Amino acid sequence: MFRIVYTSQLNPAVGRAEIDAIIAEARENNAAADVTGAWLMKGRDCLSALEGPPETVRRLGERIWDDRRHTGFRLRDMRATHHRYFPETPLYVLDVDLNGAEALQDHQGLRWLCSFVGGPEAFAANGLPPDPGEKD
Repeated sequence: MFRIVYTSQLNPAVGRAEIDAIIAEARENNAAADVTGAWLMKGRDCLSALEGPPETVRRLGERIWDDRRHTGFRLRDMRATHHRYFPETPLYVLDVDLNGAEALQDHQGLRWLCSFVGGPEAFAANGLPPDPGEKD
């Protein structure tokens, strides 16, 4: 079992219909490949985890990195693991703007995932933190 955590921003040209298509395609592909995970959105900021067979998860990460619908792809964590944080679904999706910050507290995996960007409250309030490599 292998897991990656990444952040990205949706390209400004990506609309709601395209987001829905990304979600539907990811759920279908993940289910067929024994991959589970989560995709959190706050505005155009995305925070995601993918869990599953190592080679499959690696390929998915590379595909997302190359996908022009995402910009600013940043790998936050990559490791072998013995358990899944999201075993119940091929892709748990949560739009914080639609569901509120409280929804991030309802699931242990979501709290864990948000720890990569300052915690649930920080992600719900501000989205992704500024990239430390960026200059003001």
